Amino acid sequence: MRLKYSCTLILSLLLGACSVTPEAPPQTNAPAPETTPQPEPVVKTPEEPPLRPFPADSVYDLLVAEFATRRQQYDTALGHYLYQAQQTRDAGVVASAARLAQFINAETAALEASELWLELEPEHPEANFIAASALARNGRPMEALPHMVQVLEAGDEANFAAISAAALSRSAKVQQEFTIALEDLRQRYPQSPEVQTALALMYQYSQRADEALTLVNQVLIQEPANLHALLIQTQLLQQQGQFDQARERLKYAVDQHPHNKRLRLQLATLLAKTDLHQAKAQYTVLSYQFPTI
Repeated sequence: MRLKYSCTLILSLLLGACSVTPEAPPQTNAPAPETTPQPEPVVKTPEEPPLRPFPADSVYDLLVAEFATRRQQYDTALGHYLYQAQQTRDAGVVASAARLAQFINAETAALEASELWLELEPEHPEANFIAASALARNGRPMEALPHMVQVLEAGDEANFAAISAAALSRSAKVQQEFTIALEDLRQRYPQSPEVQTALALMYQYSQRADEALTLVNQVLIQEPANLHALLIQTQLLQQQGQFDQARERLKYAVDQHPHNKRLRLQLATLLAKTDLHQAKAQYTVLSYQFPTI
């Protein structure tokens, strides 16, 4: 993965004008018509953004980070990016640090970099997304929720289900608070499949299977291939003993997401109860796709 950091480019606009002086008309005895002199238009030159060149040691660090990234020496690259993010407070450098930290699942570093990014660009959707993800993985789902709301309001793809999954590892009190918060969000965004799916996940693990299934079915009417909704739906059908329907839905889900390990593994496990030949075929595909499992 090649990460980019911002550089300030100065574009000089060269505006030129050329004029042609017409030949003087022949002299006549008729008096010339009176004309009102027009003021010359005032052309404002656009202001150029101020230059803020990086110090030489910053440039060196960033080059080291870039080459380390190309060589997949991610820990080395992240160390240099994080240091220069603090030193320069340049949005591009900070973004590179946050993206790399998220890519290698360095959650503490991702949270540090995303919080700095939000200081510089508070409404940036990607910065909010990385902050929400990092907070969730650090066991802070209630703090993650407002950041993911920012992503939703910006029109970008949100992932509330990931925060729900983090909330399920917390205490019963936190789970209850988080469920109430999602229910409030659903009132604000009744057509949001992301919010509905996250709430369905909380219902699924709160022994509210019927409500959960109703929600995911609504999501799948809007988005038939929604991965999170398909995962929850197939699990709920199995929990309710509807194995034939679960198998058919799993086959559809795998067709829609052929490289999703979790879906194919669910299908293989379910098929093993009724059709060993088909189950073996699914496990064979898994062994080719994911040779380390």
